[in-house]
Amino acid sequence: MASRQAPSAASGKPLLDDNQLKALEAAGGPERIGPLIQLFAETVEARWAELRQLDSDGDLDVLQAAAHDIAGSAGNFGAQRVEIVARQVMAACADKDREAVRAGVGAMGPLLEQTLEELRQRYRLKWA
Repeated sequence: MASRQAPSAASGKPLLDDNQLKALEAAGGPERIGPLIQLFAETVEARWAELRQLDSDGDLDVLQAAAHDIAGSAGNFGAQRVEIVARQVMAACADKDREAVRAGVGAMGPLLEQTLEELRQRYRLKWA
């Protein structure tokens, strides 16, 4: 089994990567950042729902694909901790370590909620 950090290792990083967010702002302009973040939120929330549903005994390849999508989206939007945990879930799936998958999926929920709330507050976004 490959060695990897526990989900708590993500807590050593800032929740959001300010440089990545500034690059998004510069690339899209201030008027586009809100809709982009909303799309990010909708995408990761959908994939997160899929992860939760499959967590217990789902197909590890499907779980790994969902975690991969979350990791990629999180990285693009500077959600560092979510990206780290999603990559840990991917590694656990590859190792067929269901216990580590469950731990990672369990850690991801509150972290994702915290990340999206921080983005909503930072950019004064109003969606449910």
